[in-house]
Amino acid sequence: MRFASCFAFLLFFASARGQDQIAIPSKINSYLLQNTVTGIGKDESGFLWVCSQFGLLRYDGFIARSYTTNSTPSFLSNRFGYLLAVPFSKDFVTYNELQSFLISKGKIQPFPLKTGEIILANENTWMKVHKSKLPASFQNLNQTIGGSKAILFFPKDTLIQLESGIFFSLASQKNLPLKSNAYLFSLHGKSFALDNKGIYRVTIKENEFKYSLLYPLSGAKTYISSSKEQCWFSCKGNVYHWDDQRNLIVTKLDGNIYGQKPSGSIYLEKNKVYAGTGTAGILESKFFQGNILQQFDDGHQIDNFVYSYSWSPVLRQYVSVSPKGLSAFTSPQKSNILVGGKASPSFVYNDFENNLWFQNGSNKLTVYNPKKRKITRNLSWSERVQQVVQYSTDEFVITGHQNIIRWNRRTNRQDTLFKVEATNQILTSLLHKGSLCVGTLQGLYTSSKSGVQKSLHKKSIRSLLQVNDSTLLIGTYSHGVFKKIGHQLIPLRLDDRSFLSATVAMSIDASGDIWVSTNRGVFVWKKNSFQRNTAPDYFLETKIELPAEELNGGQIPGIYLNNEIVLPSSSGLIKFQKNVLLGNNPINELSIAEVLVDGKMIKWNIPVEIYPNHKSILFKFNIAYSDNPNQFAVEYRIKNLDTKWIKLPFNRQIEFNRLPAGKYDLELRYNSQAKGIKMLHFEIKRFWYLEPWVWFLAFIIGILAASGIYYGRILLYKRNQLLLNNTIREKTKELQESLASLAQSKKTLRKEYRQRNKLYSILMHDLTSPLQFLSTFSIAEFNKKKTEKDSLRIIANTSNELSGFIQEFLFWLKRQNDNYSLQNRLTDLNPLLQDSIHFYQAIAKLKGNKILFFSNQNTILLNTDVDILKVIIRNLLDNANKFTQNGVIKVSTNLNENLVRICIEDSGDGLPEHLMKLLEQPIAISTYDPSINANHKMGLQISREFVALLSGKITVESTLGSGTKFILHFIIDK
Repeated sequence: MRFASCFAFLLFFASARGQDQIAIPSKINSYLLQNTVTGIGKDESGFLWVCSQFGLLRYDGFIARSYTTNSTPSFLSNRFGYLLAVPFSKDFVTYNELQSFLISKGKIQPFPLKTGEIILANENTWMKVHKSKLPASFQNLNQTIGGSKAILFFPKDTLIQLESGIFFSLASQKNLPLKSNAYLFSLHGKSFALDNKGIYRVTIKENEFKYSLLYPLSGAKTYISSSKEQCWFSCKGNVYHWDDQRNLIVTKLDGNIYGQKPSGSIYLEKNKVYAGTGTAGILESKFFQGNILQQFDDGHQIDNFVYSYSWSPVLRQYVSVSPKGLSAFTSPQKSNILVGGKASPSFVYNDFENNLWFQNGSNKLTVYNPKKRKITRNLSWSERVQQVVQYSTDEFVITGHQNIIRWNRRTNRQDTLFKVEATNQILTSLLHKGSLCVGTLQGLYTSSKSGVQKSLHKKSIRSLLQVNDSTLLIGTYSHGVFKKIGHQLIPLRLDDRSFLSATVAMSIDASGDIWVSTNRGVFVWKKNSFQRNTAPDYFLETKIELPAEELNGGQIPGIYLNNEIVLPSSSGLIKFQKNVLLGNNPINELSIAEVLVDGKMIKWNIPVEIYPNHKSILFKFNIAYSDNPNQFAVEYRIKNLDTKWIKLPFNRQIEFNRLPAGKYDLELRYNSQAKGIKMLHFEIKRFWYLEPWVWFLAFIIGILAASGIYYGRILLYKRNQLLLNNTIREKTKELQESLASLAQSKKTLRKEYRQRNKLYSILMHDLTSPLQFLSTFSIAEFNKKKTEKDSLRIIANTSNELSGFIQEFLFWLKRQNDNYSLQNRLTDLNPLLQDSIHFYQAIAKLKGNKILFFSNQNTILLNTDVDILKVIIRNLLDNANKFTQNGVIKVSTNLNENLVRICIEDSGDGLPEHLMKLLEQPIAISTYDPSINANHKMGLQISREFVALLSGKITVESTLGSGTKFILHFIIDK
């Protein structure tokens, strides 16, 4: 339930006190909007109870709990009647169409009645009576409530006016022929009447009403229900409270407290009035315990938007500046404007001689002498002035929007202390610890002998306050308040309200407490709270606690006399006593409303034990604090869980996730200075398997189990050992038989392997000799017989290729042996290459090719396997000859330091594309293809493998139609 502005300020007249009070009207936004409120009252615990046509409501200052047919507990009807006082107590009686209830200390329960008793009630009184004493129409009622238009008490009789208008006598048990055009009601056992002429005392004589005028007051009147057994009525636009004991009007209120809505009920406290309307819920008007100083011109109130103020010892009055000029707050019966004009709203300053400084217009700095009641000096100034401070007899520091000037009044000399760029603007300044602190739109600047430092970048610094020699308080326009101690900036802790983001003024009162004014309220830190950086102790909100739309503030800290607080506002200068407005309102009750574990309510009036696997615990409290919700300061702690006190949320609830096992005490206290009150002791049980007896029992069982397992394993071990010995003997025998079989297989395989190799050798050697002879013979015959050259050429080529294939196959067979190893020896490359070239000269001549050899060294020694190197050279020469016709094959060697290169270059057609791609692939066993055939011999992949085996590298350069160059690279170890 929150408060919002409803209508303009009202005047509250208390004739007993003889003075006017300012009412701050506001509206309770609750479930009762657009509803008829029939009763309002506050019980002994401080809870506000509201009766309406749509249910009963209990309000604690934040939470509105509704009692309806859908609530728990549920009610038989939502149409509640009036809220009536129980004599000699602070309890109430209320009722709906079928039930009667007693409200006491924040709780509601059925009214305690004996068998056959019911409650008779109307809007001003009630009584308990047995149905047998009532007319016949009441005898068969099943409910506990009965209606009546009026209940009149007389010394010897009680009359009940039935809904039909007939009067029934309880003494004679008869209907009486009485009539009355006035409104009849009873107070304190006496009967009265209300009509257009006034208030009457009513007696009865010879079956007739006798009227005696007690308080004459002409005008149409409407009776208003009250829960305090009081007479309230409205008449001619006002609301009156008539005291039947003293026969006088003790309270008169402006009828606007009902906001032009029909009046239904009323409840008056010391500082506020709750007005229950007939159609629009509740309107609340709070009475401000202070005063508003306002400006008047010839007795007429003028614009009172006060921007800044000061105290004038000469006038013994507060003075202020507003759009109308400089004013002193004197009697409203005459003008209190001292200097008229378009005053600058920034400041008013009282100097050492008690002259008043302010800016009257955009470029005129005015000095007013209150003793002489005239202006003594006008200074032309080039910019708007934010503040003026006097530091010596003749020296003043004048802060403008762009410059801070030190001005000597005697010599008229001006020195610029600080200056900002045109894109920036100075808002305030302060001398602190020998440095000039300047608040601007773009941050805080600190100017000292060592230079200028900037902090709070891009934050608008609205006000500065020196708290003590080491602490500077910085108020920003949109980022809250910062405390600066040395070079450390500490943001002050705030609560969930956001009004502190735009500060307008800051000051220290006589007790050392810090006041921070914002546009929508003022926060107050007690001295100790400020030092601990805790949340504010108090918050006074505009339109709720302060009678203004918004607050303002000059650049000079507030001047508080006699512990009096003064705040400039949009409605004038607000003045009040600190102890009156900030006094802690009493809390009549601190109690637990509900305890819920995992959403289910449990009993808390017995020892509370909570199971260990709970997920959440929710505590709800009954704490009525509706007088000033903004000053709600109740704190709590869970003893044995945390030693710190924590502020209780406004919703009066605290929730915990799973708590560890242990015993705890839930404590509350009214505020930080009060003593803690133990509310509940509860225990979080351990899981059963964490209990000590469980661990002891588990230990004993563990020992017994370990002993059983130990002796059982010994027996099992002996049994298994026997079985294992038998198994070992059997397996050993099987293994020996298997080894003998494997040895025999090995001998057989070796014999077969030797026979295979022998067969390969016989085959190759038997083929080698004839083929070599055929090759040599065909070459010789080719040189002799000219007519059969073509046939012989074919025979020579074929036999040569077959011979080379057989040599390579024999070498390949040798290499497949797992025991094969390189047979490196130091070899001269030039003779080796010349032998290979000589062997291939005749073959090359068959295709019309020439083989040439070149070397840059006479001797090139290389430690390598000669057989493998010959196979590589022969294969490369054969490939060069194969792809070359009538061309030249160049073989060369080159030694450069420790790098040997063997180059075989032909002028043939170049390698096909698929062979080039083959050379680019990495050498891998999975992709290895020996390609051993008559056309390609070993293939390029095997050549690459053999070169890699010799720790070398092969590269190739080939161009289709131009030839191919193979280069072998080897490194000589030195």
